[in-house]
Amino acid sequence: MKVSVCLASYNGGDWIKRQIDSILNQEFKYHLNVIISDDGSTDNSLKEISQIKDDRIIIIHHKGKQHKFYKSIFAATENFENALMYATGEYIFLSDQDDIWYPNRIDMQLNTLESFDCSACSFVFIDENDCIIGMCRNFGLYGFSMAFRRPLLERILPIPTVPQHDMFIGLLAKKMGQLYIQQDVLCAHRIHRYNVSDTGFSVPIIVKFWYRLKMILWVLWRAR
Repeated sequence: MKVSVCLASYNGGDWIKRQIDSILNQEFKYHLNVIISDDGSTDNSLKEISQIKDDRIIIIHHKGKQHKFYKSIFAATENFENALMYATGEYIFLSDQDDIWYPNRIDMQLNTLESFDCSACSFVFIDENDCIIGMCRNFGLYGFSMAFRRPLLERILPIPTVPQHDMFIGLLAKKMGQLYIQQDVLCAHRIHRYNVSDTGFSVPIIVKFWYRLKMILWVLWRAR
C-alpha cells in the first residue's frame, strides 16, 4: 500500500516544517512519500524543508502561467496540479503548507477509501498560535481535507482552467457518487493573514459566470 501526499508550497516558512512533521509522523506504517511543489518561494520555506532529513520527501519546482483573474487561486491550482503529476501512490492526499494533521488521519481516511474513491474529513480552524477558533463538519469541497484513489486522479488530471481545484475535485467525486463526507476531525486548518485567496470582488460577473459554467461542463464530461 502506497500513499502520496501532495503539498503545494509558497512562502510558508513560518509553518511548513511543522506541517511536514505531522505528515511524516503519521500512525500509517506503510510506504509514504511527500511531494512538495514549490511555486518560487522567496522566504525561508525551502531552507525549512531542507532541514528535514527524510528520504520520503520529494521537492519539485513550479513556475505558473500568468492569469488576468483569480491570480493567486490559479497559481495554487497549478502548483497542486504539478505535485499531483508526480504522485505514484495508490492513494493521494492533498495538503496545505500551514495546517497540522492529526496522527490518525491517513489511516482513518484509508478506511473509507476501501469503499469510495474520495474522502473529505472534518477539521478544526486554528489561528497563528495554534489556538482552536472553530470547527467545520465538512461538505466535501476543501482540498486540504481530501484523499482519493488513483482511478479518480486519472479523471482529475489535467485540472481544467477553473478557479478552485478542490471544488472541481469534490463536485466530480460527488457527481460520480464516490464522495464520502467523513465526520471525524482529522486535521487543523490554519487561518492567518497570508492565506491564499482571491475575493473576486474585482472580477466581472460575466467572467465569474463563465468559469462556473466551465466547471460544471468539465465535471459532467469527466464523470462520464
